[in-house]
Amino acid sequence: FFFVSKVLPWVTREMSSSDTEEQPLLIGVDGSLRELSDDWVEPVFPNTPRNPSSNQQGAMFFYLVVLRILVHYDSGAIAALIGSGSCDGKDHACDNSVTMISQLHLSYAEAGLMAGLTYLGLTLACSFGGIMLERYSTKLMLTLSLTCELLAIIIFACSTNKYLSLASRALTGAGQAVFIMFIPIWVDEFAPRTSISWWMALSQIGSNLGIIFGYVAAGVVTSETSLGWRWPFFFQVIVMVPAILAFLLIDAARVDITAPARSETTSPGEQRNAFVEGCLQFPQVLTEPVFFLASAVLSVMYFVVAGMQVWIAPFLHAPPFSIPMTTIVLIYGGIATTAPALGLVLGGLILDYFGGYERMHSTVTFMFLCALVGISASWAVMLTTHLAEAAFLVWLVLFCGGATVPACMGVALAAVDKHLRPIASSLQLLIVNLFGWFAGPLVCGVTASVMQDVRWGFRTTMVSTNLSGLLLLMLRMVVWRRNP
Repeated sequence: FFFVSKVLPWVTREMSSSDTEEQPLLIGVDGSLRELSDDWVEPVFPNTPRNPSSNQQGAMFFYLVVLRILVHYDSGAIAALIGSGSCDGKDHACDNSVTMISQLHLSYAEAGLMAGLTYLGLTLACSFGGIMLERYSTKLMLTLSLTCELLAIIIFACSTNKYLSLASRALTGAGQAVFIMFIPIWVDEFAPRTSISWWMALSQIGSNLGIIFGYVAAGVVTSETSLGWRWPFFFQVIVMVPAILAFLLIDAARVDITAPARSETTSPGEQRNAFVEGCLQFPQVLTEPVFFLASAVLSVMYFVVAGMQVWIAPFLHAPPFSIPMTTIVLIYGGIATTAPALGLVLGGLILDYFGGYERMHSTVTFMFLCALVGISASWAVMLTTHLAEAAFLVWLVLFCGGATVPACMGVALAAVDKHLRPIASSLQLLIVNLFGWFAGPLVCGVTASVMQDVRWGFRTTMVSTNLSGLLLLMLRMVVWRRNP
């Protein structure tokens, strides 16, 4: 709710400003309002901490994006290290003396849980992280949260007990929560008005780059050296320490989003009433069939993405492919970088061509066609024995998923009343985190444990794409019944 309460007002202002153009007003010293004269000149304020120059804004934004890459680095590293679950002794990553799964005595199900616990901790911490940001110093809360994540990573890197390691992964996600919520709010507060959408997009790309960077770095280090699986996390700690220390030197006014001039003053009772009122609106949102089905489709897509990044390495490392870990992480790193991004761009362009997601018929049809292509590719990748074909088919699955994401989000929010859309956005984020990012690695790991074959983790990911097709077929039927 905190995220939506900060971002939604900007969206509302942008939408309203495009519909009506009001005559600017000037507040006089006596508090009266009057129209601006034609010869009025806007005053130029000095570059104070709360009114920085464009160069200072850009430097601060660059620092935050780099910090976001570091924050998400360990999620990719964990996914790559689970790839050592199908070791056969062909490279350093398959030496039992340096394998994370072997040293921590993890089953495939526990390995999947370890990959998903970060998102569970993140989801739970978001429930109170927003209140902490609202009531206390932004700089203080960010410093504490990043320090919490740093300590959790140190515990994980040094731990030899699997239960302590699992707990540290959940704590890592909890430490990320405040920073992840802070980034889009800071962009809305401090970014140049003409570049706010571009800055918002770049800030989101930082998390993807961090995961891919961690995936490739951990995979290459454990495959090509004898350093062991702990060193990728020690590297993260070594880099994050000066990054956090540098954050302490930043003027609090450059990151503060709780200043009286920038936030509304509400009592604790009003905040609790707003929270309770929002929770009471959850059933009204969930009972909307279009929202529920579109959000379920979105969860399946992220279920596939989260499961794939963990279990594709064991699948390709095992027969009949038997590909070295270094080759796997480099190939998948390229796939994960290009396929979703191109899918997002092309999917957005196609939707705009057909009139946007508010035209439900064409949008749902487009989503269903993308799902059919992705489902076909997911079945084909399980049947092929050639690396080039498998890589292309995996790329196609992620491309189709990326092309469907904007439509899914838009259809879900467009289906509910405008006053319920902030609640719907928060609820959709909760659903995606729990049933997508958290459930994906866990369910696939449980399947691999039950089948006693690590390749079933990836197969489960591919088979789950069929659920998206079924849900989209149901969504198409609902839309056609409402508007024949």
